[in-house]
Amino acid sequence: MIRVRERDEGTLLDFEALLAQLVPPGSRDRERLLCLLLGRSSAALPFRQRRLALGPDQRVLLIGTNGSCRRHWTLTVIGR
Repeated sequence: MIRVRERDEGTLLDFEALLAQLVPPGSRDRERLLCLLLGRSSAALPFRQRRLALGPDQRVLLIGTNGSCRRHWTLTVIGR
């Protein structure tokens, strides 16, 4: 999955801890449940003049699982 979020060092750790509380490691069907919780796998990424146009405190997060939620990557460019 792909997400655009604020750049905060603790955010990713907090997010991982939350997911571990919701679906503990070793749980039956954990990967499938994580995919369900994380939702859609697409995001709109803004570009200006052929450069990624994120705010100064933003970054792109790629969230992966162990493979049970196979995703296809598609890049669609809209504009000039």
